Amino acid sequence: MRILLVRHARVGKQEKHYGTADVPLAPDALIGKRPRLPPQAAEAAVYSSPSSRAVQTARWLTGKDPRIDPRLEERRLGDMEEAAVDPSTDRPNYCAIPPDVAPPNGETFFDLSERVRKFCIELIALGNDPTCVTHGRRASSRTGPAR
Repeated sequence: MRILLVRHARVGKQEKHYGTADVPLAPDALIGKRPRLPPQAAEAAVYSSPSSRAVQTARWLTGKDPRIDPRLEERRLGDMEEAAVDPSTDRPNYCAIPPDVAPPNGETFFDLSERVRKFCIELIALGNDPTCVTHGRRASSRTGPAR
């Protein structure tokens, strides 16, 4: 089984980490040539985070309406939603929080990992090669962002 992970296209303003806030894509984010997907993606199921930026990217990329799954949401940062990006590191300020500590009213990195793990276990049981449009620079750095 192969899961194609795609990070949503670029949002309008990138000086914050938006978390679960439903921030729209940049006006020109989906202009241009679509990336070529692997052949198995044509028939595969498409899943997306509920955020409009992920749903729009999934539709543009695959031509299909994605199946929405809240387990693909960005990390829930609670009171740190829309945290500023530290200009010296180009990383959100919440990155300094250890992975086993939750921001106030948020979830730990381990909580995020567990809900995504459960989603993946269900995908494996289905036995197809899905495309998942979601969040996260680290995942997309291995698979290539949708542009």
